[in-house]
Amino acid sequence: MTTTITLPRKNFVSGIFVASLFFVAAGHYFSVINIHALLEHLPGWFFVLFGIGLTLFVQKKLLFQPTLSESAVAIRDLELLRNDPTRFSKFKKYSGEKNVPFTADEFRRWMKLVTEFTIDYYEHPETYDVTTLAKPGFIYKKMPTEAPFEPESFDNVMRDMYQIIMPGLTHWQHPRFHAYFAGGQSYPDIVAETLTSAIATVNFCWDSAPAFTELEIVMVNWVGKVFGLPNEFLFNGDSETSMGGGSMQNAASDAILLAFLAARHKRITEVCGDIDIHCRDKEHTVLNKLVAYSSTEAHSCVEKAALIALVHMRPVKADEKFQMRGKDLERQVQKDLEKGNVPFFVLVTLGTTGTGAYDQLKEIIPVAKKYNLWVHIDGSYGGNAWCCEEFRYQMEGIKDVDSININLHKIFLHTSSATFFCVLSKKP
Repeated sequence: MTTTITLPRKNFVSGIFVASLFFVAAGHYFSVINIHALLEHLPGWFFVLFGIGLTLFVQKKLLFQPTLSESAVAIRDLELLRNDPTRFSKFKKYSGEKNVPFTADEFRRWMKLVTEFTIDYYEHPETYDVTTLAKPGFIYKKMPTEAPFEPESFDNVMRDMYQIIMPGLTHWQHPRFHAYFAGGQSYPDIVAETLTSAIATVNFCWDSAPAFTELEIVMVNWVGKVFGLPNEFLFNGDSETSMGGGSMQNAASDAILLAFLAARHKRITEVCGDIDIHCRDKEHTVLNKLVAYSSTEAHSCVEKAALIALVHMRPVKADEKFQMRGKDLERQVQKDLEKGNVPFFVLVTLGTTGTGAYDQLKEIIPVAKKYNLWVHIDGSYGGNAWCCEEFRYQMEGIKDVDSININLHKIFLHTSSATFFCVLSKKP
């Protein structure tokens, strides 16, 4: 059955009953009705039925509140939060567009199952093995080779989750999982993910999702202030003309590639002047000589970004503390200058994924200024610690960098992959 809820309205029978009592009392008071004579002619069974009816009325209306289903209560609460009584007049009945092989009530049941599944896994991940013993190809061999023509029941889907998917996972939330980095998980984040899925927008520009674009701007500033970043990294004044600011990216790999491309464009325009999109020969000549630098302890996504950006990559050997030092960077830059290359970019890792080491930013900044290098901070891992003021000594020199990224799904309780990416405003 479809669960429905209507706006509160007076019960018709209750209204008739109360109105009758009022008219009888008023008539007797103004001597229009002789109530004593009227009562003398009524039979005894009438008073019995009247007493039973009055008792039931008092019990139902005054002593006991009607019991609503959980769904009905949720719908009622949403109507109060929405506070838009005119929306019912906008309802339309669709024919065809939303015909899918399940109903709203089936969806409610599914979500209840998924909710309980989520709570059970959230509270007791230790019931699973940390890693699977299965060999590559185990899902491919178990699943049908083609999608079913008729939809599977959701019960079968959940059964497959327990029998096929869950035993084949590496369980990042397990208390004995110590690989890679600490992955986040929290109820609020799961609820937020559900809300965004329900709205189903495609957020690639302001026009496609104005509210979400505006919300992203606000969240960038909120997160930046949580980490204590300089104000120049944030949106200031009019968000459309602010020189500082940033965005949320899917992962550090995306943010680092963006930093590579921005730095590459900056250096090419410095060398070549205005870009002529119809004749790129001069730019290609410069591109062939561009060189980027990072520590040997930097994440592998740095080398991949260099490959995509079509620039040379020079690994700078880390010291005994797994840090990149300024003198080692400068030595490598000088070698490239002697070869006629164009150094343009250095990636500084603050909190390497492998060892948690911090490159010596305060030593690297003078070298970067001397040779006009774009400085990008990869704070994917260690940057999260800056939410605590006692760890912000690690940020010394950050006011002189050009861009930064921090992964919210490392250490933070952020379930889905998300990377905070900001660029420092520069005066023209």
